Amino acid sequence: MTRLEKLCVFAALLITQCAAVIRVPLHKTRSLRRLMSDNGRSLEELRALAVTSGAPDVAPSPGLPVERLTNFMDAQYYGVISVGTPPQDFSVLFDTGSSNLWVPSIHCSFFDLACWIHRRYNSKKS
Repeated sequence: MTRLEKLCVFAALLITQCAAVIRVPLHKTRSLRRLMSDNGRSLEELRALAVTSGAPDVAPSPGLPVERLTNFMDAQYYGVISVGTPPQDFSVLFDTGSSNLWVPSIHCSFFDLACWIHRRYNSKKS
């Protein structure tokens, strides 16, 4: 096998690996609205609790970009992904309308609901 043929075979293998489809299984879960309802609570009560507990309104630091997030409480499908090396697993809601991916970090505020119900990413472990 000539050097050019070896290079072509290597390039073909590399291209097939880059073009591989990665399938992430989806899992169905009950929405936050449904969980609150099943426990005799409403989302309005949760929001009122956040206001009365003194949860601070966090303003962005000057000069930093602002990323607007919309919370769809009735999202029902999620998948498990791994972030970092060694991997840390996270359950994420897939949003086909956006290329953004968000996972909470260990620096997440105590008053942020997402930090209460999700695993947090620790960069020191990856």
